[in-house]
Amino acid sequence: MRTRFQQEMEELREKLLRMGGMAELAVDRACQAYSERDLSRCRLVLENETLINVAEREIDERAFDILATQQPAAVDLRFILAVTKINSDLERVGDQAVNIAERVMDLIELPAAELPVDIPRMATAVGAMVRRGRASGVGDGSRRRPDAGRGFYHARAKDE
Repeated sequence: MRTRFQQEMEELREKLLRMGGMAELAVDRACQAYSERDLSRCRLVLENETLINVAEREIDERAFDILATQQPAAVDLRFILAVTKINSDLERVGDQAVNIAERVMDLIELPAAELPVDIPRMATAVGAMVRRGRASGVGDGSRRRPDAGRGFYHARAKDE
């Protein structure tokens, strides 16, 4: 039988995974908007930022409610603290997607210019990092990949 605590922890995990998906989608849309000079994708990013912000507040509230009412220990406490940190980072990813979309909107009227930077490759790397981060930190017991964090670190180090 599942306890209320286990249900709350599962709901917290699911909310964070959904928010990670929203942040990943925002970055994908912003980068596609850049590549295709697509104003409609920019608008989608801006419209969906509100959903990411709402999700961040809901996750923080749920995490702090669990901390206050359930008094988790050890693994569960570490998980909740990780959720609050990841939550903040995902919200920031959403903010960065908005920044990209806003810059695209500023540049859309200007002639296209070749840049010495491979933006699509960077976008693909960011998406992969977000997916690996989600897999390593908040998957259920059968899907959690603690080694995925090392891959995240090595991917960053290789690009720097």
